[in-house]
Amino acid sequence: MGNDSSSGPLARQTLAAAWQSFADDIASGASIVSAAPFANDPRDLAEGHRYLARLIAFAIQEEFGFADPEFPAFHRGLDPLAPWGAPNVDNIYLTATIDGRSDYRVWANVSTIDGFILNTNEGVFPIFPGFKTTGETSSRDLVIGEDGHFELLLSAERPADWKGNWMRLTPADSKFSVRQYLSDWDRHLPADFHIVKLGNEGLTPAPLTPERCAKALADAVHWAKTLAAYYLKRLANELAASRYNELPVPQKRVPGSEYVHYGVTFFDVAEDEALLIEMPDEPAPYWSFQLYNLWNESTDAFHRTTSINRMQARIDPDGVLRIVIAQRDPGVPNWLDTDGQRRGYLWYRWIWADKVPSPTGRLVKLAELREHLPAFVPQIGEAQRREQRARRRVHLETRYYR
Repeated sequence: MGNDSSSGPLARQTLAAAWQSFADDIASGASIVSAAPFANDPRDLAEGHRYLARLIAFAIQEEFGFADPEFPAFHRGLDPLAPWGAPNVDNIYLTATIDGRSDYRVWANVSTIDGFILNTNEGVFPIFPGFKTTGETSSRDLVIGEDGHFELLLSAERPADWKGNWMRLTPADSKFSVRQYLSDWDRHLPADFHIVKLGNEGLTPAPLTPERCAKALADAVHWAKTLAAYYLKRLANELAASRYNELPVPQKRVPGSEYVHYGVTFFDVAEDEALLIEMPDEPAPYWSFQLYNLWNESTDAFHRTTSINRMQARIDPDGVLRIVIAQRDPGVPNWLDTDGQRRGYLWYRWIWADKVPSPTGRLVKLAELREHLPAFVPQIGEAQRREQRARRRVHLETRYYR
């Protein structure tokens, strides 16, 4: 068929039209980004256009390498290299395309991670009508071997002879997702999750066609452009409902996870100011505080201390967690670096927690910060900070190496 002279011109015409439409949609998406009301300076605009480019790059990978439910594979996204949607830097997010009318086997060795959450979903996350989570479970609820081996069956009905882990599929399910938690950066490493459609083991997919190629380009840019517009609208709604530097009580969010309580607010910290956050230390399997820019992207997590979790934080002798958000290094242990940004998002999360505390924040002058801290809060010098940042980069390079 590839040598059929009558099919060649039509294929070229199909693909030329697809690329032209792709280019037009990119330009349309760029206009949406440029019109963002908060993007008032060159850095905001540059980050917005980088945001759109990252979305497109992620979507192209998804469509051309991970969109076939007959031969699914896990695709990593929503991380510091594709940081749309406020990703948790302590997570590895994996997604596989499935068909809810089929059966799948999932397996991994999870001995190197802190835990995981599994979801089945209908629709396209998180932006299109009809998206919803149809099933959810976590490592706290599943059977895992002493050696860390884990196996799961996905199917519409549980076979009578199946005694292992199982999740129900609905006919409209199209995605299966994994959130791995790696909270101890010195010890935890990503687990290798695998998935196969039962009956397709060892088979091969059909060759790519011009029509499929054209559809992949169209779907990729449509998703990227729509997601960009979605988050800008959500930003406007969240800004209208929030007050800068005020920390609401963490609660469950949609879309989100039943295992996770989220706190979401905005910081506004001038160069000579610091936002001092205080919270009683409550036992919980996992919690973290993380900064993002107004595009809902991770700030420079590889080079700056933009996040802190339960395993990393210093709890003071009086049982209080104290975190300082500032543009410049305040010389305290739990500093969250804004990467030179005055404004942005602050997200804080509690996972598998029976009790969720309510942190408080107060804005103080950076020069007067020590007056608001107990004497037992230690001073962190430049050499210690550089070592902290260097170790952070090595950990994240190992975790997110592509």
